[in-house]
Amino acid sequence: MMSWQTAQAVRDARLYMAVPSPRSLAGRLTLSVQHIDDLNNTQFIECLSGSEGDAAYLRESLARFADLRPLLAHFDIGRLTGEHFLSLSLLYHSLPSTFLHSDIAALLVAVSPLASAASWAHRLNRTTATLRRILSGLGPHGTGLIALWQLSQQHLAFRQDDRHRDRSGCFLMNQASLAYALLAFSYLPVVGWRSGFDLPWLLGDAQAEDWLKLWTFIGDFMGIDPAGQASTCRDAELLLTALRAEDAPRRVHPHVTVLMDAFRKACIEPSSLEVPQVRQFTGEALATLLGLG
Repeated sequence: MMSWQTAQAVRDARLYMAVPSPRSLAGRLTLSVQHIDDLNNTQFIECLSGSEGDAAYLRESLARFADLRPLLAHFDIGRLTGEHFLSLSLLYHSLPSTFLHSDIAALLVAVSPLASAASWAHRLNRTTATLRRILSGLGPHGTGLIALWQLSQQHLAFRQDDRHRDRSGCFLMNQASLAYALLAFSYLPVVGWRSGFDLPWLLGDAQAEDWLKLWTFIGDFMGIDPAGQASTCRDAELLLTALRAEDAPRRVHPHVTVLMDAFRKACIEPSSLEVPQVRQFTGEALATLLGLG
């Protein structure tokens, strides 16, 4: 049940690193084998030492996300066309929207290579490859769960680096900033898709909530507190409003400019035919920051 609906609740959450806690799936599971690259999702679940309830949850989730396959088929980052609207949405809406959160922007600028176009090109390739592996690999014989596990372990090491703090000592990668990033990939696409974008696959209420539940599932793996996740559009809007309100006083616009410039130089440009569609689901403000005329 999502419960961060006030700026004070978000301020409290911001004090904590987004490490896997006993309340999160990532905090309850450990892996009983070292080499997982040859496993599929079903075999991976069998190698996790957690409760039978957790294993059942993983298996049931894989079955539920099968209904999203028509949507996930439209994710192909190598073909940024109207047909592949999911690629357009995640690349031009979700990812740059994370720059608008002060902690995320400060963290990315502090890790100086990420502010350059060349490093962003490398990062974009890694990010999109990971997304492709997760989103296209959530069947019983896929490897999406393994990709999620590996990503959560990489983030855990990154979060514990003492260099990644703000002036007050708060970790920049905290429960609030990761909750915001998760919403950028879960809820913001739903908002964009419902803005009138002519989709080849209609997104009804049930499909929208399945999409949100997919990302809460990902959030569980990433160690985000369940109180900072949303599985309905109403809860997502309330949570996003609270996160933005708490972050507004700290927002540093020069960071946003640096990141948007580097991202724009590194990113694949949408064709002139797709630009109006991208502007429609990103909104005018973000489209302008991205230089999409």
